[in-house]
Amino acid sequence: MFTTEILASETHLQSVGRPQILPTKNPSPHVLRQLCIPIDSLFSEYELPQPTKIKIDVDGNELVVLDDAWYTISGAEEIYFKDNGLEEDAYILRKLKNLNFEIIREAPAISESSGSKVGRNVLLRNARPRSQR
Repeated sequence: MFTTEILASETHLQSVGRPQILPTKNPSPHVLRQLCIPIDSLFSEYELPQPTKIKIDVDGNELVVLDDAWYTISGAEEIYFKDNGLEEDAYILRKLKNLNFEIIREAPAISESSGSKVGRNVLLRNARPRSQR
């Protein structure tokens, strides 16, 4: 467990431990100090069952969140990932493909604030048999 600074607006997470990288309606979010538990630690320490489906949509903070979640992710059957078009999103998709995930569906992502297309929503399925995860 650790604490970090989180930038947030009234309704949305803006950034975890770094400057804001995606455009937002609120250019001056407030700062919170938040206790964080890495996902892999959460599942192992509390002996939680392996999730079969995982949604990853944290407004450009995907890599920050996933850095300590790859073991948990590797055992999932499906991953829903919002690709914001950032360079680190391309890295995440390559890493998921290296973990034997394959894209089975994708659709344009629509920005809540502007209504314009921003990035894409990607559904990936684990091609590795369950017995080998």
